[in-house]
Amino acid sequence: MPREGAKDKFGAKVWAVDPGLVATNLTRNPDALRARDALEPDTSARVVLGIVEGKRDEDVGKLVHKDGVWPW
Repeated sequence: MPREGAKDKFGAKVWAVDPGLVATNLTRNPDALRARDALEPDTSARVVLGIVEGKRDEDVGKLVHKDGVWPW
């Protein structure tokens, strides 16, 4: 169930996004993250892109991730 205030009087939509463990260079060792089954950055980016493109509007007010929605 969406949280109250997820869409305000101005029409702004709000989601929480869980990008998952992502193999980035922030640790300076993305291969170590890949060894822990980290996602490639483009996988997480597709989640955000789906939100921007309106493909996740049914999930407004929810915590979304690559495979769906996490329960609060």
